Amino acid sequence: MLKQKRLLFFLLFATFISLIIIVWSMNKGFNLSDEGYYITGYNNLIEFPFWLSAFHYLTNNTLSYIGSGIIFFRLARLLLTIAGSVFLSYTLFGLLKKFNFVKKANEKTTLISLSLFGIIGTFAGYGLGPQALSYNHYTLIFGDLFLGLIFLAFTNSQNVKKNLIISGALGIISGLEFFVKIPTTLLLSVLFICVQVLLFKQIRWFSFLNIITYSFFAILSFSLISFPTSPIQVLNEYTYVITFISKFYTHDINYVLYNYKIGFLDFWSCHLVNYVPGLFYLIIAFVISIQNRFTKIKPVGRFLLLFVILSMIYSFYKQGYFLSGSKHNSTAPLIYIALLFLFSILYISTKTKAIIHTDFFLEKAFVVLSLLFLPFICALGTGNFLHVQILFFLNTWFLFIYLVYTFSGLEKFKLNVSISILLIILAVKSTFDVFTGLVLDPYKINGHLWEQTEPLKIQSTNETIFIDKQLMNTIKTLQPIIESENPDALFTSSQLIGLSYIYNKKLIGYAWYDSGISPKEFFIQSYNKSALKEKNNICFMLLSAENNYKIFDHLSDKKTNTQLITLPWENDLIFIYSRHN
Repeated sequence: MLKQKRLLFFLLFATFISLIIIVWSMNKGFNLSDEGYYITGYNNLIEFPFWLSAFHYLTNNTLSYIGSGIIFFRLARLLLTIAGSVFLSYTLFGLLKKFNFVKKANEKTTLISLSLFGIIGTFAGYGLGPQALSYNHYTLIFGDLFLGLIFLAFTNSQNVKKNLIISGALGIISGLEFFVKIPTTLLLSVLFICVQVLLFKQIRWFSFLNIITYSFFAILSFSLISFPTSPIQVLNEYTYVITFISKFYTHDINYVLYNYKIGFLDFWSCHLVNYVPGLFYLIIAFVISIQNRFTKIKPVGRFLLLFVILSMIYSFYKQGYFLSGSKHNSTAPLIYIALLFLFSILYISTKTKAIIHTDFFLEKAFVVLSLLFLPFICALGTGNFLHVQILFFLNTWFLFIYLVYTFSGLEKFKLNVSISILLIILAVKSTFDVFTGLVLDPYKINGHLWEQTEPLKIQSTNETIFIDKQLMNTIKTLQPIIESENPDALFTSSQLIGLSYIYNKKLIGYAWYDSGISPKEFFIQSYNKSALKEKNNICFMLLSAENNYKIFDHLSDKKTNTQLITLPWENDLIFIYSRHN
């Protein structure tokens, strides 16, 4: 059995390397579309906080009081996701102690190793999207805190007072998550009710009291974030936007479910099906190597196990499945899904007394199932392929895999050595994902991250970030136009939203032309709903695809276009209109 201290040292080293890469990356690269949308809203430059999600509104009433700017929100993402993962690991460790799965002499080492492996799992999806805090990261943080509090409730199941406090804390998290993603909020609430029934099936009145407490604090936290605006007004605005956005085919429930099906079928037919024979032999190898009845052929089973693992790793490497980043996000999950399947088979195959013992059996089953399914709970509700979306929430899978490692050590299985090696492989894969996804293939950024060499001074937040030459040339070309027009507000393409942050101009809306709803309708409603007096003087920055819709004829105020400027930008054109009285 690989000594825990050696494994701990390796996990520390892997975490340290990932942290160095992430911190080094914080002032490099900038994506004008997704990250530009996040940062523009976080710095109170978007008029409407409720487009697609109210996470901007949540941020403006919490974190924006502490700091601003792109580097601040990148750092906030790092610290908050680590904090959420550590809290979940700590509460899971408390349950392991309750189940007598941790030897007293190894408590400290196990806790640190468990926390580090959870952090490494959090880092596995770090390079999938923009670096700055987003709705996915909010959902990860709240999901970790929510599940951690439920684990804490299981640990203190006999303490009525503590469970009442925990129910209130869970309600607060649910109220905050409502601003981020409603489907996840509803699923977490269902999970909470199931836990109450499971924990207090003998005391129905207490389950009811906890549910009332949960609901009260959920409403309270929602109302406090809404302050000083009326919570009813905020809810009405949010409801209006949800109704409006539901017209987009990318946000229609039927499309989302269809997209999940297509994504899974594509993932299966193009990737997973190639490894079915290998997975089959892998299962046989595990069964042969751990069952006493096959003592005579145990060495054969172990050799087969090693052969299959090495063959699969080689296949992953040869076909590029070891890579992460925006170009490989559809294939990046394959290794994690395969290894999760492998560890699930191992978990079932071991059948140790520690796992299936009747004491705390329901609690053990709940812990395992919640760790396996939380990524799906957090991922559901977005239009992205489900197997890609779950990569943002992989830390619970990593914690489950560490549980298998813990279980295998209880009975002193020699297989524990193999599991230790697989833990190291996973840690290396996660660290490599940070590098390939964040540095080698950054999300919607031109070139590698070390090619972001042009310093850009952000006047509004007094920070300097480094961007690529192409983006810098675009900003410099637009700068004299912005200065000469001196607009009070901008209306941009969805691909150019970040220009509002760079020029410190209010954004009253943006054109989104890749959706099922008429692009003209989206533009018109975005503009006409604006209450800003500044719309007497606005610069419209549109890509060529959006310029073809002649949307200016349908705006509520009929003003004259004073000029039209075109310039090349990433194989497209930017059309700039200035609208004055």
